[in-house]
Amino acid sequence: MHGLHPAVAAALAGFRESPDVHAMVAARGYSHRHFIAVFERETGLTPKRFCRVHRFRKLLADAATRPALSWTDLALAHGYSDQSHFNREFRAFAGITPSEYRRAAPRYPHHVPLA
Repeated sequence: MHGLHPAVAAALAGFRESPDVHAMVAARGYSHRHFIAVFERETGLTPKRFCRVHRFRKLLADAATRPALSWTDLALAHGYSDQSHFNREFRAFAGITPSEYRRAAPRYPHHVPLA
């Protein structure tokens, strides 16, 4: 097993604080194209997609711990620009709508029971 490329390891730590891919690329000193290629080779995802997945996972965890919050409040708190943006991302990652997710009442935030 090998360790992560240092630029990727630093980016993963930095993405916990900010999903600003352009700033992360600039801070690493690589060209944008080279950094994306290295990041994708090391993680299997582009930096942008990694940040989208990370944001979605945080939203699901937040929804599980604070079920009284509306989807609107959760979406705004996690940086989605509007309802259609949130719904599109939710469906892309979960394969169901936010309402269907709530109706499924998953025991674990990242696992929805099958009917």
